[in-house]
Amino acid sequence: MKVSALDLDTLVRTVWGEARGEPELGQAAVIGVIINRWKDPRWPETIIGVCWQPKQFSCWNNNDPNRKLIERLDVLSKDYQRLYYLAVQQLVGIASDPTRGANHYHATTMKKKPKWASANQFVLVLGRHAFYKL
Repeated sequence: MKVSALDLDTLVRTVWGEARGEPELGQAAVIGVIINRWKDPRWPETIIGVCWQPKQFSCWNNNDPNRKLIERLDVLSKDYQRLYYLAVQQLVGIASDPTRGANHYHATTMKKKPKWASANQFVLVLGRHAFYKL
C-alpha cells in the first residue's frame, strides 16, 4: 500500500488535532486507529480519505476550532517532526499498533458514550481516549 507525502502530512495533522495533549503512547494509538482504518476495505483507500471522511475526525470539521490550528501547524515544529517520526515507525512496521487493531475511539471525558461503543468491542484506554475494534 502506497503512502503519499500528502497522506503522511494529513496523518500527522490529524493526530496533532485529535491528541496533541495526550502522552506519546496516546498519540501513537490515534495513529494506529487511522492506519487500521486505511488497511480495512470498509474505509477509504487513502489515509487522506480516512482522515477527511465526514464526521470521523472532528479536527477536520469546518466549525471545529482545531481546523485552523492544524492547517497552520509548521512542518518544522518539534511537535510535527515527532509525530511524523511516530507515524513512519508504524507505517513501516518498526513500531507496533498500541491499540491492538482498534478502529474507533472516543474521549473518556464524554458524558455519554457514542452509540457505536459497546463493552464487547472495547479494547483499552490510553490517556483520555477509549479505543474499540468494530
